[in-house]
Amino acid sequence: MKRFALATLILSLLVGCERSDDPPAVTLSAESVATNNLINEEKPAVALNFTASAQLFYNQAVTALNHTQAECEKLFSAIDNFVAAPSGNSQLTAQAAYRPCLQSWRAAELYFQKPFSLTEADGFYRLVDLIDTRPFLPGYIDGIPEYPYSGLVHELDIPVTEDALRSQHRLMDEESASLGFPVIEFFLWRSELTDVWVTADPNKAINVTRRLDYLRVAGSVQKNLLQQALQRWNGRQFYALPERAQLNLVLQSGQRLVMVELLHSLFEESALSEPEWHHPAQISGQGRSHPLAMLESLQALVGSPQQPTEFTRWLDANSEQPVTAEAMARSIAASIEAISQLPENYPAQSEASEHWQAARQALAEVTLHFSALMQHYNVPLMVE
Repeated sequence: MKRFALATLILSLLVGCERSDDPPAVTLSAESVATNNLINEEKPAVALNFTASAQLFYNQAVTALNHTQAECEKLFSAIDNFVAAPSGNSQLTAQAAYRPCLQSWRAAELYFQKPFSLTEADGFYRLVDLIDTRPFLPGYIDGIPEYPYSGLVHELDIPVTEDALRSQHRLMDEESASLGFPVIEFFLWRSELTDVWVTADPNKAINVTRRLDYLRVAGSVQKNLLQQALQRWNGRQFYALPERAQLNLVLQSGQRLVMVELLHSLFEESALSEPEWHHPAQISGQGRSHPLAMLESLQALVGSPQQPTEFTRWLDANSEQPVTAEAMARSIAASIEAISQLPENYPAQSEASEHWQAARQALAEVTLHFSALMQHYNVPLMVE
């Protein structure tokens, strides 16, 4: 049912969105998008010739993760400075370092849409989940105005150690993250210093100390997790995959990023009415920059006829392929252009504007392009 609903959403967004100068739209039924089961069994095997595109994907993954390491090292250094000497200035420095760190991770998410193999699946999903769990309920880790004494900071019988915090991650429900970007974000934007980060009141000293220890541990764990993410790509696992498996992973990564992470999450209709459940950075803001970073990574892979990449050449090398590089590049560019017109802190303070509708339609087109390629090569669709 979920597969069919997603496919129906995508196709419905495309109704009436063609222009007279557009090439023919990809014509897939909802069921074919959902199941990819309309492969022509009599069609001979399609030559892949995907090695150069796979190499490009690998190189871009390593480059993106090295950039994430560099940006986030500034954050972790700023966190250490703030914990050592809490002040308004050191907190502002850490806040300023947080945004480019998180956005650099968004740009790297294209390379963390699926595991290399079933044997690494459990560790892969755990790693991604620990790095960034959203939506997020801050009352699980510390007091909030409605419940000032809630959260792990006030649970004095739970030590503030890496092992203890890992064991508490999503222990209560899906939104109860105890580690990751949302936890760091929440702490860094607790702007009141007195009795939160510093105190002269002996009755509050224990919680202040625990809060500082919590932020320090969360930063240290996040640093290690991002190092693991880089090591995953620095290893030989991707190279060890057969060419066919590399093609599957690249196509599924692009399709899932657009269809699941963007179209069915950040650009779902409820994102406008309940932005707190969809926002990629609820407290630090600048929500529009996150989908742009994700799409720009995809754009760098796909290229265009004017700025071709190995993937561009692969798309256009076989006239039997159902999608051209020009069509794919145009849909991605249209998505970026439409999203660029949304409010800076999308989906907060946003509405179903013309640009929002255009973004959803363009994202649906990108999804259909990937779906058509996947159908052509008999690659399973990823719907969650």
